[in-house]
Amino acid sequence: MTKLEKAINALQDGRMILLYDADDREGETDLVIPAKSTNPDDVALMRRDGGGLICVAISPEAADRLGVPFMTDILKHAAYNGNRALQTLVEKDGDLKYDNHSSFSIWVNHKNTYTGITDNDRTLTINKLGEMVNLTEEGRKIDLGTEFHSPGHVAILKAAKGLL
Repeated sequence: MTKLEKAINALQDGRMILLYDADDREGETDLVIPAKSTNPDDVALMRRDGGGLICVAISPEAADRLGVPFMTDILKHAAYNGNRALQTLVEKDGDLKYDNHSSFSIWVNHKNTYTGITDNDRTLTINKLGEMVNLTEEGRKIDLGTEFHSPGHVAILKAAKGLL
């Protein structure tokens, strides 16, 4: 069995894996686990040993069905509609050394969280995001605003097209 097959099997079993991107990209290792399998101990491990930034990556198709924009697009819209501070701050073509644009979208908390930052709160947000993505894959129309509010403490990343 190849390393890729082992990683896929682990994810299918709901286990966390270490995923190294590439020397010529960010050169970092991410802790990856299916959203539906994430528990507070996993969030604590990611926070403590993975640098603290907790994100949920979703497919470009799910992002489109949920209407989730890139954060850069939100900031550009605000910049071009009069927010002068953002006009020089917002990411421009060529700013990133590792990609064409940032994958970051909005940051959310589930509406049933208290502050959104605790391991339990972030776990709830992550689990519910996974559920929403699964519902869109079943063809259901989902309004994120019924379950989440933004800004929050869990970043949504829009995966690039054509990936695994």
